[in-house]
Amino acid sequence: LLYGRKAITPLDLALSSTINTEEPPYEQQLQAHIDFITNKLQQ
Repeated sequence: LLYGRKAITPLDLALSSTINTEEPPYEQQLQAHIDFITNKLQQ
C-alpha cells in the first residue's frame, strides 16, 4: 500500500492493518505522532 502524499485516514489504517500482518514503519511513526499531539492537547 503506497499512500504517497494522500492523507491517511483511520479507515486506511484499519484496512492496512488487516491486510498486513506486520505493522509498517509509517504506521508506527503516525501513531507516535498522534500520541505526541494527544499528550500536548491534554496538557
